[in-house]
Amino acid sequence: MKFYLGMAKSSLNWKPGQVRALEVDVLQLVLAKKLLRSEGHEVRGWIMVPTPRIIPRIKGWLTKWLEPDLMAVSGDLTEGELRTLKSEKSRNKEAISGRCLVGANASFGGSLMEGKLRDWIKNEVPGINEILDRGQFPFGVAWDFFGIIE
Repeated sequence: MKFYLGMAKSSLNWKPGQVRALEVDVLQLVLAKKLLRSEGHEVRGWIMVPTPRIIPRIKGWLTKWLEPDLMAVSGDLTEGELRTLKSEKSRNKEAISGRCLVGANASFGGSLMEGKLRDWIKNEVPGINEILDRGQFPFGVAWDFFGIIE
């Protein structure tokens, strides 16, 4: 069976804590690929970020962990999408710091990047069957995209 795994990140400012969280997500992708491949499955994986700035670092990790065929891709956001995402991030920062009465909410960024990832993978892999039942996701990881071809 062929497995297709993807993670989408909406962060724009890669501070040390965010970089560590991204590295953990990349490691989950690497480990899942290695384990599924050891069971005889073919595996492809992607991590999508909003802008290309962090991609060289992700590619460095993938090379270090001997998985250079996993892909780091940019979501290629439009100016409007990027402006709205920046606004959401700014509101969230203010909410977390207590300077804003509205609570933090990352629904736009999450939905935007997950949709871009889904479109990317479905374009790259015609005929893929997207699995939406999280109970079927490999290793219980909350993948932003999981699909198969039998």
